[in-house]
Amino acid sequence: MFALRSLSQSLIFFQKPTLLLLPLMATSQITHSSFTTTTSSPKRVGTHNGTFHCDEALGCYMIRLTDKFNSVEIVRTRDSKVLETLDAVLDVGGVYDESKDRYDHHQKGFEEVFGHGFGTKLSSAGLVYKLWTLVPFWVFLGACNTCLRTTIGVGVYYYIDFVGRDSSDTWQSGYPEQSKEKHEVLNVGKGDTWIFIAMFQGFLVGQCEAFGFPFGVSQWLWSLEHYGMEIIAKELKLDQGHPDVHHLFLAVYKSFVEAIDANDNGINKYDTDLPKRYVDNTKLPSRVGRLNLDWMDLDNSAEKENEAFHRAMSLAGSEFIENVRFYARSWLPARSIVIDCLAARGDVDASGEIMKLHKFCPVRTHFFFSNFLLLCLSSLFYFGKMWKLHIYELEEEMKIDPPIKYVLYEADRSKNWRVQAVAVSPDKFESRKPLPAQWRGLRDEELSKESSIPGCVFVHMSGFIGGNATYDGALAMARASLNN
Repeated sequence: MFALRSLSQSLIFFQKPTLLLLPLMATSQITHSSFTTTTSSPKRVGTHNGTFHCDEALGCYMIRLTDKFNSVEIVRTRDSKVLETLDAVLDVGGVYDESKDRYDHHQKGFEEVFGHGFGTKLSSAGLVYKLWTLVPFWVFLGACNTCLRTTIGVGVYYYIDFVGRDSSDTWQSGYPEQSKEKHEVLNVGKGDTWIFIAMFQGFLVGQCEAFGFPFGVSQWLWSLEHYGMEIIAKELKLDQGHPDVHHLFLAVYKSFVEAIDANDNGINKYDTDLPKRYVDNTKLPSRVGRLNLDWMDLDNSAEKENEAFHRAMSLAGSEFIENVRFYARSWLPARSIVIDCLAARGDVDASGEIMKLHKFCPVRTHFFFSNFLLLCLSSLFYFGKMWKLHIYELEEEMKIDPPIKYVLYEADRSKNWRVQAVAVSPDKFESRKPLPAQWRGLRDEELSKESSIPGCVFVHMSGFIGGNATYDGALAMARASLNN
């Protein structure tokens, strides 16, 4: 179980002479509660007033989940003199400078992307999620009660790899892939690499001390963190260097944040007949937009506008947290199971093209507090379907060739076994190798007679799935289909 903790937070909105105190639904590890306390942080984060959009609503929500900007006041204004006095500014000001916590994306020449294979230009939400920043080295030393690997921030690991790259590479090009390549070239185990990094960082700090740099300066060297990773690490209760945090960091960007970035930057979902440029699992931007004051409203005051932005932050933030929670508590465990099943595929069939799912992931309703999530995910949480979210990525990551053609799993209700043909890609209905045409549309005895396999239950008309009363029967159907 994950411990849930709430933070008492409040928002103070400024708009010219208008001052308004509002509560915020806030989350740390990660839950939703309403707060009315007037206690606030001395730090202030700014964004523009007037019509709001999903990216700054989500960006403001996320930045208040971080340790650096926990419980900050949100100041809504376009006054440049006021913006200059703030600790961070999102979506206004015409400046992107992470060293000064300025996160605008509207200025000429801005082309920042997330990296890691993603090419969508970032909005203020993506900038906050992606942000890497220096953190004290001693923060990581506090986690050394488990193993040395947990004492080093994820940025240290990737920065060492970055130093050894060719000059043509850039920081934004996706350093985890570079790290993976370096491991393969050097043939160095992950544990050995972490030990080397710990020694290297200790050497750097020691050299800085020897040359007269005060510890207050040298302790900040080489330690990097992402705001998105910080939020996810809190949910998982892991250090930011843990591989699971990195997997979720990328998955949550792909499944949620990228769509917000693309929407705000006016990027179309499709390029003619080419594959999708980004995954859109939410219509959140349009729902946030509808929270703006209507021109027919009699009261269009600053106070009403700020109240509407508060609701937008709560809406965007709650759905972001629900997405993180889903990936943390269902997607990630399912990924581990698929890895094990792929590794054991040779025990199922010598071809290596048939995989057996050996474990289900049933719904855990107490993990979720949203009827929306329960409705959308109830049909997915049996592991007979969850494997589809992972198999393509893991085939590439594990260098599986030839690819998997069939997946066997026990049906959750009938307890019969299914044999399902793997689709050519996640967003296509066409199967890599559908079940034989002469079986399609047949059932029971007729199908068993045609296939010469006892216990057959059905084969779908499209050939993408079939059933058998036993595991051995389903395996026989998969083998016969493979050789058809």
